[in-house]
Amino acid sequence: MSDVFNVEASTNTIRVELELNYLNKGGGDHDKDYHARIDNEKTMGIKDICSSILVRSGFSGDLGQMVGIIEHFFKETVYRLCNGYNVTNEFFTLYTNVGGTFKDETTRPTPEKNPFTVRLRRKKHLNDIMKKTDIVIKGYAQADFSIVTFKDTKTEEEWGFMPGGIFDLQGHSVKIDGDDPQNGLYLVPANVPADMANPPQTVKIEEIAINEPSRIVGVMPADLDWNEYNLEIRTQFSRTNALLKSPRTTTSRFVIEHL
Repeated sequence: MSDVFNVEASTNTIRVELELNYLNKGGGDHDKDYHARIDNEKTMGIKDICSSILVRSGFSGDLGQMVGIIEHFFKETVYRLCNGYNVTNEFFTLYTNVGGTFKDETTRPTPEKNPFTVRLRRKKHLNDIMKKTDIVIKGYAQADFSIVTFKDTKTEEEWGFMPGGIFDLQGHSVKIDGDDPQNGLYLVPANVPADMANPPQTVKIEEIAINEPSRIVGVMPADLDWNEYNLEIRTQFSRTNALLKSPRTTTSRFVIEHL
């Protein structure tokens, strides 16, 4: 098996696609350069990681037991973090922080002015492994129509959302245009269990304040009943003067999560 802990050799691989750097102010094609966009296949949950351990490492324990133990471990970790403890291991430290300022000791903290956050600090062992990871370029990304970034404007968290919060989405040719009723920005539930009796439904975002070829700003629905979504845009927009005859669709490669 490939051993991530063997830092004497490059045993791990990150695949990327190249996306044009539109911030480059060069004068012509010879000045072009590109960003690397990680071509990640999926977001892995606890059960996915545990299943991978069984396949890769030869671990002979019970999958259900392992999942249960790790779920309890993470719940206890969150409990300790939310009671002011830092949590560490050989790879990284999770540490807590209270932001903002206080006038004096009688000031009452508020989530808006004094947000409580958890941050990650990499340790040497993880840095050493990351330095030995191979980066493989697959080719150029299909950047003519794609969703690149999404963030909640209040928390500045990328790939996170608050129901009823304002978001800022950026991409290429993402403007919603045309008279087809299917056009719009949608939230498509992600990581839904296959055996779920009443699965969550796709939701259309109705409140959009800025609708431009490279940027959409709007308000997330307040009554969402799921915590993880892919973003999907359906539009007849074209960089030419003529609208497309029928909508085309692009879906985010990343999943946005409830903050």
